[in-house]
Amino acid sequence: MNCELISIGDEILVGQIVNTNASTMSKMLNSIGCWVSRIIVVGDKPKEIEDAINESLNRVSIVLTTGGLGPTNDDITRTILCKIFDSSLRFDNSTYEHIEQIFTKRGTNVNKLNKDQAMVPEKAIILDNALGTAPGFLFKTNGKILIAMPGVPFEMEHLMQTHVLKIIKVQFTLPEIHHRTLIVQGTYESLLAEKLSDYEINLPADIKLAYLPSPGLIRLRLTYRPPLGLSSTDLIDHAFSNLKSILRDNMVSDIDEPVSAAIGRILTASGKTLGTAESCTGGYISSQITMQPGASHYFKGSIIAYDNTIKTSILGVPEDLLKSYGAVSTQVVEAMATGALSIINCDYAIATSGIAGPDGGTIDKPVGTVCIAIASKSKVISQQTVFTSRRDVNIQRATNAAFYMLFNELRNQ
Repeated sequence: MNCELISIGDEILVGQIVNTNASTMSKMLNSIGCWVSRIIVVGDKPKEIEDAINESLNRVSIVLTTGGLGPTNDDITRTILCKIFDSSLRFDNSTYEHIEQIFTKRGTNVNKLNKDQAMVPEKAIILDNALGTAPGFLFKTNGKILIAMPGVPFEMEHLMQTHVLKIIKVQFTLPEIHHRTLIVQGTYESLLAEKLSDYEINLPADIKLAYLPSPGLIRLRLTYRPPLGLSSTDLIDHAFSNLKSILRDNMVSDIDEPVSAAIGRILTASGKTLGTAESCTGGYISSQITMQPGASHYFKGSIIAYDNTIKTSILGVPEDLLKSYGAVSTQVVEAMATGALSIINCDYAIATSGIAGPDGGTIDKPVGTVCIAIASKSKVISQQTVFTSRRDVNIQRATNAAFYMLFNELRNQ
């Protein structure tokens, strides 16, 4: 069953916000067997919104929109929907009472713009939004449905969970969609494609392999859409087992998760702890670790040693190392990791130092040069790598490289 998503708002088109709604909705829809065949972004222009909705309804049976349901003048989705479905707006007491309750909790009064949000299309089924003032709307026409939701991400997700997925499952007979994801590091997309050429040729016709590279790691996703009524996963499980066997030396995780989550599981199982001493990554490594639920069981803390005085005064890096080798050197990051191991009192420590860019590079150490060290009570290892000229990519690649180094150490214990 195919569906299309329409994201409405000039703020998306000008790059002011990232369209995370489409990604979240796609994952949720895919989990129930609904395949997103197209994602469309349109601005706050009536004709563009109307054309996009009508074209989607002509192509598929399920259309979901986000945005344009708020209280301001550029929120025009309700009016467009009334035109498309030959409806008019009516005042809904239940919606208004909900809006009043929200503003009472905030300690303020409902103004006219917010009161107008209780004007709903008379031909729509109202989808209550417990987290915001704008309800969702369900329209049915010729066996097809259109559901309009607010663009605020957490409100949209709430409506998807409480209403939308249930409506779709009741309204349509959905096929099964199965995914298997393998996360690999320490290789490149072209090398993987070469290594997997025979594997891909021999994949069953119903299984597709996708390469999903990001800075410092690659996700390999198998997708299986069996014929309607066939629910066995034996075919994709067998294909996934073969894939893992081929790439066992580079495999980090066999589920779709951040590498920091895989590391967290190993640390939790082994009862070991982790700390970080970060310079060029500026806390990005520790933020990725603490994004994972349960991180408090194994992560003890971080020292952001951006300036050399912090490296020497807190981490205890000898000044002669800095003078002889420079802050961006394996010698210094090894000393940083060792210092963090002692100060934070952890079992493993990650340290980074580098030239993230866009300036600061030299002939010997160009922009993108990063040194990483992993220290434990038994040894210290380090590496120096040159990444790219882009600051954000360098920080991501350094973080993923550090995780891969730590993962290999943990795996080999």
